[in-house]
Amino acid sequence: MAQWEEYNTHVLPTNSGKWCGVTEMNYFSALLAFVVSLIDREAFFHKSMEKTVAPFGLTSVLPAFVKDVELRHFLLGGWGVMSLILISLSLKRVLFHPRVAGDDMDASEIRFNRINAMSKLASPFLLCVAAFIVPPEFIRTRYLSVSLGCVLSLLTKKMIVFSMAKMPFAILQTDIFPFIIAAIWIRCDTRLTKEGGDFVLGVLSIWYAYRMLRWVNISINQICTKLGIYCFRLKKRDD
Repeated sequence: MAQWEEYNTHVLPTNSGKWCGVTEMNYFSALLAFVVSLIDREAFFHKSMEKTVAPFGLTSVLPAFVKDVELRHFLLGGWGVMSLILISLSLKRVLFHPRVAGDDMDASEIRFNRINAMSKLASPFLLCVAAFIVPPEFIRTRYLSVSLGCVLSLLTKKMIVFSMAKMPFAILQTDIFPFIIAAIWIRCDTRLTKEGGDFVLGVLSIWYAYRMLRWVNISINQICTKLGIYCFRLKKRDD
């Protein structure tokens, strides 16, 4: 969403408010990963919310429908709510930005700009839909997360480069189709075993890792050739 916002507004958001930024989230994620590595994850995250807050005397403040919810599901729900808030704020900033809805624009131009901006989210949206149609019992969800993360990372890098170069970003990126086809295959082919589904997603992850490295390599070479520079060191001056 941040790169999409930069593509449409030429402003890259690095934080939302004073305490929710890229640096804070990176440190928090690293700290959380370290703490989780020291505890019994199954015993801790599978506890109900009632048992989780009982040592702190907060059981009485929990709504009845929350008490029986497992901690992992509660945290996942909280993460989802935070993500929706950040996405909503990003949408608001883009749709009302002067480059999209300026005071000097008429209604039809503003409508076109907003539709054009929203259309750039079509590929990530289709990827998320494809991921959700795969039943968790058909595969190991980590394999699905890795392959989805790889293709989203590739799309993000493309949008970064296209944004800097002020180039058009296609609504439907061809890189999304292998993932969508694999998701439909796993969902619909009753002959495909769980191990087979994991194998398909594993191959897909390797493919997207290769595609990402290959695309980045080509982009760097083209940019360096165009600007007459080197990527990792200064080019010697011609005397």
